[in-house]
Amino acid sequence: MRLTLIVWITCLPGLAEAACPPPPADFSLPPPRRVQVDLARELVQPWQAGGEVVLACRPDLWPQAGRRAIPPRDRKQEMSRRREAWALVRRFNLARNPGEVVPRSLPVTPAQEALLQRFAMSDAGAVWMREIVDDTLRMFNRGDLEARREVWSRAIRTGRMPHSTHC
Repeated sequence: MRLTLIVWITCLPGLAEAACPPPPADFSLPPPRRVQVDLARELVQPWQAGGEVVLACRPDLWPQAGRRAIPPRDRKQEMSRRREAWALVRRFNLARNPGEVVPRSLPVTPAQEALLQRFAMSDAGAVWMREIVDDTLRMFNRGDLEARREVWSRAIRTGRMPHSTHC
């Protein structure tokens, strides 16, 4: 069974014309497999949430998800990336309603969800969420998660990428 991924990923800046955006110069796909994280090393880095998540076109005009290795401008932008990662993790990994069944989901109570959200905003939590987001990007690029065709077609036609909160 394929899951449906509403095209939630960050809008691509600078689209002037209706066209399928090529990958930016600093675009990279997530590593094919999860790699061991050295948490002590990661926590002394100036940022933990990972690079900006973006969509770009494959040669067949279908989306691929990756990151731009651009550090955040400031703490505010780092926190924005952490909130975005939390929103993605929450949407695809937590079952929040009694009886809700979502593949790959963890049933949580509101109190547990609030605790996870606070953790996601911490430095160690941001590293953990970054790894879950990379897992999600790998699944999307493999075809295990699927973009909604009508949303992606509209984005190519209009030249505007949808924002995650509007899908």
